[in-house]
Amino acid sequence: MNPSAYLRYTYTEMSGWKRPHRFYLPDPAGTRNDAIIDAQIHLSSEVEKWCIEQFGPGFQAPGARWEMYSWAFYLNNADDAMLFRLRWS
Repeated sequence: MNPSAYLRYTYTEMSGWKRPHRFYLPDPAGTRNDAIIDAQIHLSSEVEKWCIEQFGPGFQAPGARWEMYSWAFYLNNADDAMLFRLRWS
């Protein structure tokens, strides 16, 4: 089975945070393995490119609407979070 076929981002709202909309990749197999890690790296790279196209530069850029940390993406507002959810969840 191709691990990327079942990797989907999970949403959590983190009230009180600068970027309260969090999407992360859970480990669907319950254990880490090389195939899943490779798929996560590939998918995260695709998502990062998509975020730049949709929302502009992220991280510490002035006016950034999103950032990425590890396998998680954090977004500032609900509209951006909905776009992300529709595309990647």
